[in-house]
Amino acid sequence: MLLMKMAARNLWRNKRRTLITLGAMSFALFIMIFYTGFLDGYLAEFEHNAIALNLAKIQIHHPEYRDDSSIYNAIENTSEIIQRLEADGFRVSPRYISYGLAAAGDQSAGVIIRGIDPAREAGVTDLHKHVARGRWLTEKDGESGTRGVMIGRKLARTLNAGLGDELVIVSQAADGSIANDLFYVRGIFKTVSEAVDRSGFMITDGSFKSLMSFDDGAHEIAIMPPEDMPLDKAVAEASADAPGMETLSWRELAPDVAQMLDASNVSMILLYIIAYAAIALVTLNAMLMAVFERIREFGIMKAVGVTPGQVWWIINLEALILTLLAIVAGTVTGLPVTLYYAAHGVDLSALSQGTAFAGIAMDSNINPVVSSRTVINPALFMAVMVWLAVIYPGVKAAVIRPIKAIYHR
Repeated sequence: MLLMKMAARNLWRNKRRTLITLGAMSFALFIMIFYTGFLDGYLAEFEHNAIALNLAKIQIHHPEYRDDSSIYNAIENTSEIIQRLEADGFRVSPRYISYGLAAAGDQSAGVIIRGIDPAREAGVTDLHKHVARGRWLTEKDGESGTRGVMIGRKLARTLNAGLGDELVIVSQAADGSIANDLFYVRGIFKTVSEAVDRSGFMITDGSFKSLMSFDDGAHEIAIMPPEDMPLDKAVAEASADAPGMETLSWRELAPDVAQMLDASNVSMILLYIIAYAAIALVTLNAMLMAVFERIREFGIMKAVGVTPGQVWWIINLEALILTLLAIVAGTVTGLPVTLYYAAHGVDLSALSQGTAFAGIAMDSNINPVVSSRTVINPALFMAVMVWLAVIYPGVKAAVIRPIKAIYHR
C-alpha cells in the first residue's frame, strides 16, 4: 500500500507530462474500442450477406455438377430429399440453373438463368429484401403470357432495360431444341454479387421448366438449418438426407470468404500492435524522463534500505495507475460512441453506394457490434504493451548504485 501511495504521488510531480501521456493512452483506447466494434460489425454483415444473399448455409448438388455445370447433372429424387430435409426442420429452396442469351431491343448479354420457387427462396435467402426497383417474383410470374423476371442492376444497364420492359431469352433446352420465350422485368436487384449484377436472370421454377423443357430434379438445393443447430451437425444431417449427393457448407463453397473471416483476429492483433506501439513509445519516454529526474532520490531510497525490487515496483505501479486511468477514460468515452453507432450505423454512402467486396454485396451503412471483446481486447492489449514499455525504465531505476546516484548531477 505504501508503494502504491508513493507511485500515485510521483505521477503528479509533473502534471503536464502525466496528462499528455494519459490523454494519448485514453485516445488510443477510444479509437481501438470503436474500431473493434466497427470491424466486428463489418465482418458480421459480410458473413451474413455471403450466406443470406446467395449461398445459404448449406448446398446440395449432384456429385459432378460443380465440375461440370451441365443442365443434365441434376439432383436425383429431389422431392424426396426436400421432404426429408423439411421433416428435420430445415428450410429448403430448390434451384434450377442454366445459361442463355438475353436481348432487349438491339442490346444482348449472356445470362445465368436461375429458376426458383419465390416463396421457398424467400425463406432461405434475403434476396427478396434486396430489390432496388420493382418487386419480388410471385407464382403468377410463371404463367404463360405474363412471365416475370428479376435481373441484376448491371445487366439492366447493359440491356438498357427498365421495369415492365420485354426481354427475349434464347438458350438450348434439355431436349436439344431451341429454348426461347418472352419475359417482363418485374424487379431489378441492388448489388448482390458480381455474377448476379452482370448476368443474373431469375425466373420462377415453373417458367424455367417450361422454357428449358426440363422435368428432372433441381441443380442445387439451398438449405438454412435451425438457428441453434451447429453447422457441422447440420451438414451431417443434410448429407444423410441426400445420400449419394454432394453436401457442402458455405465455408467449403466460399473458402476465400471463410479464410478472410478466420484471419480477422490476426489482422486485429496486428492493428493493435501498430496502434499501441506509438503509445508504448510515449510511455517509455515519459517513464524514462521520470527515472532520470529522480536518480538522486532513488539513490537515497536504496541507501536507507529500499530494495531494488521495491524500486522496480514503484515504476511499474506508476504505469499501472496510468493504465487504469486511461482504461476508465477511454471506455467512458469510447463505449457510448460505439453503442450510438451500433444503434444508428456508420453511413459510408459518401464513399460507396451498393458496393461488393470479394464478390459479396456490402451495404453502405455499417452497424458496429458491441460485446465484451469490444472493450476487453483493446484494454488488455494496451495494458500489455504499456507493461512491456516500462520494463526498461523499471530495471534502470532498480539497478542504480546509491553512491553514484546520490552524487548524480
